[in-house]
Amino acid sequence: MKATFVIVAIVGSLLATPLLSQSPQAPSEIDCTLPPVTAPRVQHHTFKSVAAKAEVSFHLYTPAVYDTDKEKHFPVLYGLHGTGGSRAGKLLPAPNEDHLPLEEVTIAEALRDAGYATFFAGKWHLGAGGGSPGAQGFPRDLQGDKQFFYPQSNLPLPEKKDDPKTTDRIANEAVKFIGGHKREPFFAYLPFLAVHTPINARADLVAKYEKKAESALADAWGDEHGHKVRRVQNHAKYAAMLEQLDAAIGRVLAALKDNGLTEKTVIVFMSDNGGLSTSEGGPTSNLPLRGGKGWPYEGGVREPMIIVAPGVTKPDSTCDVPVISTDFYPTLLELAGQPMKPAQHLDGVSLLPLLKGETTPRGKELFWHYPHYANQGGTPHGAIRDGDWKLIEWYEDGALELYNIPQDIGERNNIAAQQPDKVKALHEKLIAWRKEVGAVMPTPNPEPAKPKKKKAKYESVRTSSDSQDGLNQRVTLRCTKRRPTGPGGKVATRF
Repeated sequence: MKATFVIVAIVGSLLATPLLSQSPQAPSEIDCTLPPVTAPRVQHHTFKSVAAKAEVSFHLYTPAVYDTDKEKHFPVLYGLHGTGGSRAGKLLPAPNEDHLPLEEVTIAEALRDAGYATFFAGKWHLGAGGGSPGAQGFPRDLQGDKQFFYPQSNLPLPEKKDDPKTTDRIANEAVKFIGGHKREPFFAYLPFLAVHTPINARADLVAKYEKKAESALADAWGDEHGHKVRRVQNHAKYAAMLEQLDAAIGRVLAALKDNGLTEKTVIVFMSDNGGLSTSEGGPTSNLPLRGGKGWPYEGGVREPMIIVAPGVTKPDSTCDVPVISTDFYPTLLELAGQPMKPAQHLDGVSLLPLLKGETTPRGKELFWHYPHYANQGGTPHGAIRDGDWKLIEWYEDGALELYNIPQDIGERNNIAAQQPDKVKALHEKLIAWRKEVGAVMPTPNPEPAKPKKKKAKYESVRTSSDSQDGLNQRVTLRCTKRRPTGPGGKVATRF
């Protein structure tokens, strides 16, 4: 029998976030991204039970594709980098499409064509009408708009006050789908709205964590390039939202067990952003990681991921090899016994060797390209992770930052000035990659707003290689590497 799949995508959280901790250095609730730190914290039993199964906890990165949320899920669905955002600053952002082009073949389409039933409920943000989930491999009778879609169903809807993030609704529909398709292979994609703003949860859970918050640390804030960044985890509604999410995922896993599918199902649990720590109230802290959602630092792009693959993975395994969410597409194809589609998942590689416990490196450097201004304060930037080293380039002024991640997980010691040869080598790789994929860059803004005064807290440097990639020569990262663009440099799209 073909393997079945359940992908659970948690929107907008590192899951370091909802802990009512007595320590400002509290670790992630799912300890697959951070070194262990002892601190009292909330225990979420579903996440613990998943980690105790035949699983591998990964060091996952997500590509820099978010800002307006328009294209956030591109990497998960079709294994390519995307772009997003329209706000201007010192630079004008790169041209951007607000929907998933129909010529892109998603993992849902690939598995549907291989005989899999498909399921979707939750956050989409990839277009409506011709750009809805129904046009990308999921059922065509889904109800919703360009942001959120759900199955047509006769199930009673939970009261909005009890399910403000539709967490229970998503779980209810998934449980029904699993029971109705237990005799055939299926692909279920669950992009939960939680944990994401606006922050809310069931009233009894909020009251529970408000009580806990009475003994938690008081608010504490630091500075991130002139933006306040939260340094403690004490947000009661955030904790409540996560517990409601945890219970919902538990019901989905229980449905697999009740239908005899646990040993036939591959489960991928991941997050698509770091915790929100520098804007919209900054409800969480990602310490000891720096920054959060919307920033190129580890707190913004390094996420938890757990994969359960019966017959492949071993219980309580961990993998320290950095991987990225564009790797999902080829990995799931291989686990399903389907042929690779290299013309579709251009930016991803299969993680099957790592799932089997092999220590082979991923084989490709990891790249980020974010030619936009983030809602959370981050400015246009690019980055490369190569082995232990990570280089960040800020497009406004060409400043470069260099970190040795294993030695400096909090990215507090910018050693670019001490390692000019390493900076030059990594920057040249980053420039070459942008040229290879036809990256479109932001351009100078002839009427920039007056910049706000920022604290010069972290050192950045330039190198002579900056001139090789001047703004006047820069052109936007397309949704695919080699597809021609339409007028204005936007991705050529058909409907």
